[in-house]
Amino acid sequence: MHINDIVKVKVIDFDHSSNHAKLSLKAVDNRFRRKDKKLVYKNPRKPIVETPKGFLPLAQAMEEWLKQGVMEEN
Repeated sequence: MHINDIVKVKVIDFDHSSNHAKLSLKAVDNRFRRKDKKLVYKNPRKPIVETPKGFLPLAQAMEEWLKQGVMEEN
């Protein structure tokens, strides 16, 4: 696009008190839409390896944690 080019836009909003219009190229022409961006990490993430026990250690520790929490509250 260059200065004085004629473009088709869509009026998104109009403020009558200030006579300002919000215009959108994206709503009319797909060329102006952002392309889908893929997340690229600087440091590649390693896949999480599930342990054979899964959540069992947490479930076993939960009862003790709850007891400790109740005792600390009293």
